[in-house]
Amino acid sequence: MNRQIDRLQAEEDLRLVQLFSAAGSQEGYTALTERLQRQMGNVAVYEQTITVLNMDDNSLDPEFDREGLHALMGRSPPQDSK
Repeated sequence: MNRQIDRLQAEEDLRLVQLFSAAGSQEGYTALTERLQRQMGNVAVYEQTITVLNMDDNSLDPEFDREGLHALMGRSPPQDSK
């Protein structure tokens, strides 16, 4: 267990040495930044979407499946919800 802790600390120390040495020159900084970005990869890729909420006269979204929601909740919908 102690050997694993030492290995992890050595890895962190090595990263700090690389960071400090890269800070001394623009080329070192650029190379280290590119290498770390390659190591990190894409953490999350997503497409940003905008949802438009349409309201009817009762201030309710007409596309919302209320009956389906009530079925999932295990109860019947209120009679005045439509």
